[in-house]
Amino acid sequence: MRELKKQLEVLLINHFRDSYAEFPRGRIVLAESPDFVVKVPSKRRLGIELTRLSPETSVDAFESHINEIQLRIIELAKELFERNNPHKLFVKFRFSGEYPISEVSELSLAARLSAIIRHAVQSKNPRSNFSLTIHAKLPHEIEQLLLVHHPNLKTNVWEVANNLGLSDNVIHDIQTAIDKKEEKLELYRRKKCDEYWLLITADYLRGTRNYHVQNQLQNHNFQSGFDRVFLMELINERVFELSV
Repeated sequence: MRELKKQLEVLLINHFRDSYAEFPRGRIVLAESPDFVVKVPSKRRLGIELTRLSPETSVDAFESHINEIQLRIIELAKELFERNNPHKLFVKFRFSGEYPISEVSELSLAARLSAIIRHAVQSKNPRSNFSLTIHAKLPHEIEQLLLVHHPNLKTNVWEVANNLGLSDNVIHDIQTAIDKKEEKLELYRRKKCDEYWLLITADYLRGTRNYHVQNQLQNHNFQSGFDRVFLMELINERVFELSV
């Protein structure tokens, strides 16, 4: 489990580098406390710690039943994909809430998704990094797919997008994520880096409250001792720098 966690962190830091135009040039080195050190040509060192946005929310029995169906479909699709494909992928499935899925359609939907993903990556080099977001020509039960590949990933990791649930208060949850890493900042500083960044990842930003999350992010000052704090929305491939 720890080895898989590190593989995913390597995949995510490289996805961040590819998504954020101002990421400094340099060699990314896997480390501990913080997770990565970037060695830039000017001999400066940048420490980057990763964390995941975890909404504090509950799931009722009906939502749990829906989630079980989604998990079965994803597992079936992954099994079908793995039969004849060398790529190891990090895949996020964003299901539509408008179209219920019957148990009798699970296998056919899984087969279609496996075929779509197989077709999308068939010309991609398994030894290189790549990411793909798929919107078009999907079954109506699926809104979006995110496929991310990195050579360090040794097993397929396929998940429901926002599998941790919806947030009652996105701003509060972001500050909570920052605070949890803030407690370890003195430990990170022992690496004697010139700057320390915190990268918070989220599948996509959607709360139970009806307000524009992006506006909330732009108008809020978060409390942090990190030099820079970023929020990366994986499904929509957006990076926000938070005001600290």
